[in-house]
This record gives sequence, structure tokens and C-alpha cells, in this order.
Amino acid sequence: EKDNEKKIKNNKRLIYLKEKKRKMKELQVERNKEKNLLTDPVLFNEVVMRPPELKTIPKVELHAHLNGSLSEETILRLLSRKEQNGVKPVKTAFNKGEQRTMDDCFVMFRIIHQVVDCTEVVYEVTKDVISEFASEGTKYLELRSTPKAMENNGFDKRLYMEAVVGAIRDYNYNNPGVIDVRFLPSIDRGRSMHDAQENLKLAEEYRSTDLVSGVDLSGNPFTTDGHKFIPIMQAAKKLGLKTAVHLAEVKNKCVESKQFLSIPPDRIGHGTFLNDDMELTQTVIDGGIPLEICVTSNITSNTAPYEYEKHHLVWWRNQKFNNTPHPCVVCTDDKGVFSTNLSNEYLIVANALSLNRAETFNLSKEAIDHIFADENTKSHLRQTWEQAKHKLFN
Repeated sequence: EKDNEKKIKNNKRLIYLKEKKRKMKELQVERNKEKNLLTDPVLFNEVVMRPPELKTIPKVELHAHLNGSLSEETILRLLSRKEQNGVKPVKTAFNKGEQRTMDDCFVMFRIIHQVVDCTEVVYEVTKDVISEFASEGTKYLELRSTPKAMENNGFDKRLYMEAVVGAIRDYNYNNPGVIDVRFLPSIDRGRSMHDAQENLKLAEEYRSTDLVSGVDLSGNPFTTDGHKFIPIMQAAKKLGLKTAVHLAEVKNKCVESKQFLSIPPDRIGHGTFLNDDMELTQTVIDGGIPLEICVTSNITSNTAPYEYEKHHLVWWRNQKFNNTPHPCVVCTDDKGVFSTNLSNEYLIVANALSLNRAETFNLSKEAIDHIFADENTKSHLRQTWEQAKHKLFN
């Protein structure tokens, strides 16, 4: 009986050892595949980038609204500091990640406007946002925001501009070579012409700092008089400022979009419904006007289908400009409010377009062509990408 027990025990052990050996062999095969993948440039480049890698590739961000880019961590810190009444109810918009609804996003925007209420906070959050973009490999960043005056708190638009530009200047000084940051003062189409003229004047004044290189036209896309700001944007171009214009964000804006394209803008924000009209489409293709693409923002705000492959980005990348895909730049829009980041947007886009590692890297590098900066800056950034390419692909 004892011998039988011993035999059974030995048999079980043999079975266990054989199974272990088989698993070890399978593991070694997988390791060899991985090794071949890493050492064979052809195989390696054909693989889709993984999330950790996407953080390591250098990136360009060209469509980031300052307030909407505040992270939960920053907002909660500001809320805690203010010790406001009724903090508990508003926190329902937090800690939802990808589950955040558009209603939650509106709550977030309301909270942000409550806590960003003085120049010291504007300065602080600007540095926070820059640091967060830098931490995920962003090498060039264009922030945009509408200069604000808050008489109750004793600051005007000029002080707002100084807070943002000062934060950029100080971050660059304390972190040399980490990230190149520029600022685009926004013109809000929901406000007055006088307000727009003030913002343009500030942009012209701060242009001499080399940190302000253009202006952005944005705001409520449902207003019906957006065309009245066209002379302001044309005046900006005459001053040597670059222009980014939100257009065709919502349906049935063909007439307005045609008017905006007469500026013409140097870049288009969103352009979600441009391809509903072939005349508009052809104007954009002929002009080679780049589109700033914000997939998560479009889906969350219900202006684009939930399926990534049906996003207008896919359609535009299939259109050819000088025998190359139409220029599109991956952006975040409001990374904090929409609970995303630039690496995540690249992951979404890579999957939607079925891009391999090399193609994803090249899409990132293409963005350099469309930044609002001089050729020296572009050349320096291209060198940064080449150095990164050597590390990633060799």
C-alpha cells in the first residue's frame, strides 16, 4: 500500500515536472520572439506601440485650453485650500475617469472658474499644466486661454497675461531644455468686439517676448455671429501672428465655416463636420490647412461617434495633400476635464488608424511642421525627435 502511494506521488511529481518544463519551454519561445522583436528593426517597427512606450516618444501639443487642462489633483488642492462650503456635492464629478459624463464636465468647468480666481492661482496652475505635459514626453506645448479681468479680485487682463507668460518664463528658466512652451491668447466669440480687440492688442504687445506667437478664436460654437470676428483674425495675421480657428465643431455651420476659411486660418480646431460639405473640404485640402484633432473631447461632447474608427480623423488621413495624408495633429483640448492625456490620445489614434510603431512616431514628428514657431525652433525639435528615434528603434 505504501509502495502504491509512493508510485502515485512520484507519478504526480513527474507530471508536475513535465508540465513545468513545457511551460518553461513556452516561456522561452515567447522570450525569444520578444528578443527577435527588439533586435529586428523591421519586426519591431511593425508592432503597435504599447501605452508605456507612448509616454516615451516625444510629442507636440497644439490645442490645450489652460483651464480645461487642470488635473484633478490640482483642482482638489485648490478646493482644499479655499475650504469652500458645499465641497462634497461638487466632488461627484471627480474620480470617475473615463466614466465622466458631459454633465460632469460642465460641473468641472464651473468648479475651475470658482477656484482660478486670482493671478497667483493662474500662475500656479499654468506651471502645473506645463509640468504634467512635460512628464509624459511633450517637448513642445501651445497653451491657450482667454485673458480675463476680475475687478472684484483686483486684476485685469494684463495681469492675467503676465501671470501666464511669467509662469512659462519661470518654468523654462528652472527646467531648461525640458519643454518649449508658447501661449495663444484666445478671442471668445461669445464676447464683444471690444473684448476681442483688447485681447489682440495684448497678443501684439506680448509677441515681443517670443512666448506669444498667435491667437485662437474659440468659444460657444452655437452663436450665430462668429463671422464678425473675421476682421480681428485678419488683423492678427497682418501683425505677423499665427491664427488657430475653431470651426465646424457642430453641424449646420457650412456658411460660417466658409467665412472663417476666408481668413485663412493657419490651423483648424476640430473641423468635425467639415467633410459634410465637399466645397469646404476641397478648400481645406487645397490649402493644406492642418486639423487639430481631439478625439476624446469630441466623443465626450457627443459631436463624434463613439467608435474611434468612425472619427473624422480617419476620413481626413485618407485624403491626400501633395501625395501625403492630410496634416492632422493629435491634441487633448481639455485633458483635465475630459480625463485624458496626450499619450492616451496617441493610443486611440494609433488604434483608429491601425498605425504601427514607426507610423505613430512619424505622426508625432509631423506635428512639428505646424507649430507656431520659427524655423530654428522646428529644426531643434526635429533633432530631438531624431535622437529619440535612435533610442527607440535601435
